[in-house]
Amino acid sequence: ERGWPIDLVIASDLQRPRDSADIVSAALGGVPLEIDAAWRERALGEWNLLPLAETEPALRSGQQPPGGESNTVFVSRICGALQQFLARTSSRMPLLIGSRGVARVLGEMLDAAQRAPVGNGEILRFDRLPALIGRERHRMPQRPRAGCGLVSAGPAGAPQC
Repeated sequence: ERGWPIDLVIASDLQRPRDSADIVSAALGGVPLEIDAAWRERALGEWNLLPLAETEPALRSGQQPPGGESNTVFVSRICGALQQFLARTSSRMPLLIGSRGVARVLGEMLDAAQRAPVGNGEILRFDRLPALIGRERHRMPQRPRAGCGLVSAGPAGAPQC
């Protein structure tokens, strides 16, 4: 979809999303760029760099990767990153460049997890942003013309906020 008035590009400090964010920011005429380690993909420990086909069934069944981040810790980190971002930003249309796992968590926070899994390079648009209190799901009133885009690039899991 054309015409999204993106006014901020956000990415983790990992090489691939950071490089992609640099390219997107430049293509959008130098839109400000925010790099934040809190948006990193899930740490997979000993499963890092293994083929997705080998690790995805275990992740979907709730197994924690040896030496990696539990799904609960990952979800909590992404929820915290979103809370902190919303508390400090004046952006009307941020674009987050992140992993499939980050997209999954955001989708579940918005009850949009019933859709097909996110593909690499896919763009998702979230028009409702959640207000997170404790471990319950809540809705924030929709801000006029506000949205949040996400470009996906990596692994998945299965959370709750």
